[in-house]
Amino acid sequence: MHHIAQKICFLRTPYFSPWGWCVIIVLVAIISIIADLLL
Repeated sequence: MHHIAQKICFLRTPYFSPWGWCVIIVLVAIISIIADLLL
């Protein structure tokens, strides 16, 4: 999951603000992990 996030960040950086996409991707990844642990 982390590697996928890095790839997307690198792909999106030239076009969009890198922090915007990276933060969203990291938040989604964390939420997914927490959801898996709770469920």
